[in-house]
Amino acid sequence: MSPPLVALCTAGAEPSERSSQQSLAVAALPPVVKRLLLLQCVLSAANSWAFGALFDIDLYLLFGHLNTFVGACESVRGIAGLIAAVPLGYMADKYGRSFALRLSASFAPLIAVAAAIALLAKLPWLILLSVAAWSVCQQGMLGAMTAWLADLVPPGEARSRVMGWQVVAQQIGMCGGPLVQLLVIWLCGQEKDTWNPGFLAALLLSGLLLVALVTPLAWSSAIANADHLMRLRAEGPLQGSNSSLSGSQAAEPQEVEAEDVVPEWARASLRSGCKVNWVVVILLEASFTLTLLFAGMSAKYFSLFFKQDFGFDAEMICMLNAAFPLVVAGLVPLCGTFARRFGEVPGILLWTFLGGAMHVFLARASSASSAVAFFLLRQAFMKSRDPLYQTLIMDCLEKRFRGRFGSITSMRSVTWAGSSFIGGIVADRNHSDYRLVFDISGVLIATISTAVVLPLLYLVPRRR
Repeated sequence: MSPPLVALCTAGAEPSERSSQQSLAVAALPPVVKRLLLLQCVLSAANSWAFGALFDIDLYLLFGHLNTFVGACESVRGIAGLIAAVPLGYMADKYGRSFALRLSASFAPLIAVAAAIALLAKLPWLILLSVAAWSVCQQGMLGAMTAWLADLVPPGEARSRVMGWQVVAQQIGMCGGPLVQLLVIWLCGQEKDTWNPGFLAALLLSGLLLVALVTPLAWSSAIANADHLMRLRAEGPLQGSNSSLSGSQAAEPQEVEAEDVVPEWARASLRSGCKVNWVVVILLEASFTLTLLFAGMSAKYFSLFFKQDFGFDAEMICMLNAAFPLVVAGLVPLCGTFARRFGEVPGILLWTFLGGAMHVFLARASSASSAVAFFLLRQAFMKSRDPLYQTLIMDCLEKRFRGRFGSITSMRSVTWAGSSFIGGIVADRNHSDYRLVFDISGVLIATISTAVVLPLLYLVPRRR
């Protein structure tokens, strides 16, 4: 299907026809959606290759075996994201998703050069600066891409599926980074000496090349043309008799605007006068933020846990980090099927509880095989529920708020970063024993994070 806007594919159709056409449009994946998903995949691959698990271990080895420094890097990443969130969100709403996306991507080559110098010269301050800059670059691109995909797709099941594909693309990219690292290890014959600091640095430097390649992909003609077409169609009805669009084309944006509104159930008001849609958004964000706060204590230390407790080398760490995105990608459709049958909120509740439980089981794993199994399940449950959050939030927000909403969601990265630092302190005080950290994370997620979502069982219809 050639039109780049999925929503425009259904304009002018009868209600009975529109549902089937929407399904066809989603299945066909218009060019701009394909390009955005590809960009999401490359961005995730660059992050997992250059700033992923081996990056954390390299920092741990370079700077005195301190978990605290690893946590400090994550704290800097989160604070930088918080500072940049409001201007980036405002820019995406005022000047367009494409402009915000390409401007953010333009700094990727400079960040890659700075990070390379920092690793080679072992400069902690430049490492922190590079991590902060990469956080801003990532947030600008991810925020613009998510809002743009939500703009392109009609509310409901179609948007839910595309948000699911975005997570799948992200997980495929996260798998690609460790796989390439593993290939480099094999080609260099470094299976027995993978913790050599020089080799680790070379492995990370090669990943920075992919970071630099993010820029030309974001500036591709497909994205620019789609952005131009979106503006042209949006301006069509305002041009009156001088419009260059035909009558049927001029009617298309009106049809899109009519469909891209907050659902009727979400426009209702509670007895307190609060709008249901904002209550839903706030509770979902609170639950997501709390989950990241609790999970962030342990998330940065999984690779170090397998290295310390089970003697994993870099080859095995790469295999582990390449495997879990595939498990996540496989569980996303299952989570979506569950949500379509029982509702998004029950899906969020169940997946969040199971994710917390896996932390506790991982803390009690006595063998490498059981630890790997619990780790993979933990990652799958915690990440495959993300499309449910995104779909509900985007459906409850008007289009004009989607970009600026990044100023609220940026709090997620700050809570994650702060708790990573706390997790590092706890681990250092317990002689790098990460099991206590996993226990704390799991119990808090399974209880508090799920409790916050419970009121939504009464506010959000199961079948929307």
